[in-house]
Amino acid sequence: MDPILLGVICGSVFAAFEGVLVLLGRWPRPYEAFSVLIAAAANRFATGLVIPNADIGLTLWASGLVLGLLLAIPIAVVSRRTVGPLGMGAVGGITIAALAELAN
Repeated sequence: MDPILLGVICGSVFAAFEGVLVLLGRWPRPYEAFSVLIAAAANRFATGLVIPNADIGLTLWASGLVLGLLLAIPIAVVSRRTVGPLGMGAVGGITIAALAELAN
């Protein structure tokens, strides 16, 4: 499968999943939920797009883990939470890397 198409599909699914999780969370002010939702969706789409197309000199699962964590740092800062966004970035990065490995 073409890595760009795979990245768009993985990014869209990952962004939708993260959007649902953000909407289920509790936010003291509604505008915070909206800004975190937009930031999380864009971030997770970028994660899904970058991982199948990047070659950083590591095995695919390790590059997925590293890129997933690095790309999750901005959403952790915006949401003022660390464990959830970083954990989701790590799990999502490894999952997308595994899907990319299967697609090759």
